[in-house]
Amino acid sequence: MTSGGFSSKRLARVRDVLSRHVEAGYVPGAVAVVARHGEVHIEATGTLAFEGDDSGTPALRGLPILFDFWTAAYQAIDD
Repeated sequence: MTSGGFSSKRLARVRDVLSRHVEAGYVPGAVAVVARHGEVHIEATGTLAFEGDDSGTPALRGLPILFDFWTAAYQAIDD
């Protein structure tokens, strides 16, 4: 168990599921963000795109874009 109460075995399962989807070709990359009791765990695998300029860019590089989107969506709901 980590300090936030995450099970290391279950976090490994998240990583495995993401990897399987990328390896199967369903998605070019995947990012999972899990937060609990002030602890944040980020798991990323693959790339931002199947082809083109972003096909060599790790999926984690797109995370700030996702946070901007989530923040904007949350602010829109909160207003």
